[in-house]
Amino acid sequence: MSRRLEGTCQQRRPPGFLRPDSNRPWRERERPPSTIGYGSAKRDYDDKDGSQGRDCGEQSKRSRRDSDSGQWYSSPDQITWREGQVPNQSNGRDVGGLGRSHGDWSDSTCRSTVSFRSTEPKMNEGRGRRDRAQGQGGRSFRGGGRRNGATGMRRRGPDFRPCKTVGELADLARFSLDSMSHRDIAAFWSLLPRLLHQRSSVPDPTLEENLRCVISTTCNRMRSFRCRDLTQTSLGIAKTISQVRRGHQQCRANDPLQITGGLLLSDSRHFVIFDVIGRSAVSMLESFDARHLSNLVFSFGLVNRNPDIGDDTLFNVVGSAAAKIMQTFDPQDIANMLLAYVYVGAKNSSLFRKIRETILGTDLGIFEGQALANIVWSFSKSGEADREMFNHIGDHIVARSLYDFLPQEMSIIVWAYANGRVSHHALFDRVGFHVTRLVSSYSFKPQELSNIAWAFATAGESHPVLFEKIGDYVAALGSLNSFKPQELSNISWAFSAAGVSHAELFEKIAYHIAGLDCLDSFKPQELANTVHAFCNAVRPHPALFDKIGHYIAGLCSFNLFQPQNLSNIAWAFATAGESHPALFEKIGDYIAGLDSLDS
Repeated sequence: MSRRLEGTCQQRRPPGFLRPDSNRPWRERERPPSTIGYGSAKRDYDDKDGSQGRDCGEQSKRSRRDSDSGQWYSSPDQITWREGQVPNQSNGRDVGGLGRSHGDWSDSTCRSTVSFRSTEPKMNEGRGRRDRAQGQGGRSFRGGGRRNGATGMRRRGPDFRPCKTVGELADLARFSLDSMSHRDIAAFWSLLPRLLHQRSSVPDPTLEENLRCVISTTCNRMRSFRCRDLTQTSLGIAKTISQVRRGHQQCRANDPLQITGGLLLSDSRHFVIFDVIGRSAVSMLESFDARHLSNLVFSFGLVNRNPDIGDDTLFNVVGSAAAKIMQTFDPQDIANMLLAYVYVGAKNSSLFRKIRETILGTDLGIFEGQALANIVWSFSKSGEADREMFNHIGDHIVARSLYDFLPQEMSIIVWAYANGRVSHHALFDRVGFHVTRLVSSYSFKPQELSNIAWAFATAGESHPVLFEKIGDYVAALGSLNSFKPQELSNISWAFSAAGVSHAELFEKIAYHIAGLDCLDSFKPQELANTVHAFCNAVRPHPALFDKIGHYIAGLCSFNLFQPQNLSNIAWAFATAGESHPALFEKIGDYIAGLDSLDS
C-alpha cells in the first residue's frame, strides 16, 4: 500500500444504462432505504451512516422490522449474527503487491479520458427529516457555499444515482476515473453495497476488471482523503465486505458478490486497506466530528479489524479522542461507537465510563428504542454493565410507552439486563405483560422469542402468563424450520429453568429435532442444553434422545465438547432413563484416553 499501483487500464465505451431502483443492505441501522441510489458527488452533506443524503427523507417511511440483527442486535451468549472471526494481523504487504487471485490490482492503473457531468440538486432537494431537524440543509455546493465564478460552473464527475446494478456502477466509475473527485469515490463505495444483490439478466464479463480498477484508484488516493470522504469510503467498503461474507460462498462464479469477495477478501486484502484507512484517520483525528468518528470506528467493527497504530491500537487512540468530545455525540453515535468496540473485542473502560456519565446526565427521551437496546447490549456484552446506568435506563423505559419499542428491541433490552446480572423487576414486569398482549397479533421472529424466554428464565423473573403465551405461539406454528438450533435449545432450556412444563411446546420441538436429517448444525452446548432441558422438564421423548445419542456416538472426535457438555449429556440420559450404550461407551473411552482430568 506504500507505493502507487502502476500500469494502464484501457478505457472502453460504457453500455447504455437502465435506470435504477437500488437494493439496500439488510442492516437497519446501516441503511436509509430509497428507490434512488446514493452517489451524486455534488452535495456537501451526508446521512448519519456517512452516505450521501439523497434519500434520507425516506427513513420515516421504512418499516423498522426489516432489520435482522441485529443490525445491530446480537443474541444470547453463543449467538453470533455476524460472520467471521477476529482476523489475524496483516502481513504488512502493500496493496500493490497483493496476490493475484481474481487478478492483481497492481496490473493496471485505471485511466479514462471520458467524463460525465452530474445534475446539480436544488437547494435542500432530497433532504430528509434528520438533516432538516439538525439545521444542516441549505448547501448544495461542495466545499460549502458559492465561490468566485461558481455560478455557472460545475465540477466534472459521474452521477451514480441512475445505476441499477453493480455492473452499471462499476462501468461508469471506471470510465470516469480521471474526473472523479474524492467525494465521487466515496459516493461509489456508499452505493456499491446497496446494489450487490441486484442481478443483471446478462453477466458482465468486464465487471471484475472494472471493480479492480476502482479499488486500485481508491487505494492510491485514499491517503489524501479528508475525514468525511475517508469515513464514507471506509463505511461503504465495510458494508460491502459484510454482505460479501454473508452470501458469496453460495453464489455463481460470475455473481457480483463472488467477484467482489474475490477482489476484497482474497489474501486478506481488506486488512491492508483498513490498516491504511486507520493510519490516515489517526493523522487527522482532531478534524473528525462525533458523527464521522463514530461511523469510522463502526466500519472497523463491521470487518473485525483493530489495527496497530505505533505502540497502541486504533480503538485505543480513537477512544481517547471520542472521550474528549463525548458531549457532542448523539444517541446513534454513542450506540455505534459501543457496538464497534464489542464487535472487535476491544476493551476501553475509560471510554465506557465517559459514555455512562453522558447517559446519566442526558434526557433519555431523545433516545430511540434501537439506540437504548444497542447501548445496554454493548455494556452487558462487554462486561461493563453498570447498575446505576441500567437502573436509570430501566426507569425511563418503564415510564415510557412500550409501543415506542419493536419486539426485537425489547428482547435485546431484557437479554442485556439478564446477561449483565442487573435486576429490574418493574422493567421485566412491564415488558412481560406487553409481550403477552402482542404475541397473539404480532409475528414474532424466533430470536425475539428465544431472547425473551432466556432473559426471563436467567433473571429469575417469574411470569407464567408470558411463558404460556410463548409456548402456545411456538406450538401452533406449522413448522419450526425458521428456528436455528440455538433458538430451539434456548427456548427449551428457558422453559425448563423457569419450571414451566408446556407439553405441546416440548413435543413440537422434540419431533422437529428428531425429524432432521442431520444434527451437524447443532453445537455441543446446544445438544447438551436440549437433552438437559427435556430431562428437567420431565418430558421424555425417546426419539429425540435416540437421535441425539446416535449423532454424538458417531462423532469422530469430542474435541469441540467442553467437560460440562459431556457431563450434562451423560446426566440427562441417565436421569431420563434413556439407555444408549454406544453413547456412554464413546464418552467413557474419550475420558479414559485423556492425559489429565484437571480440566
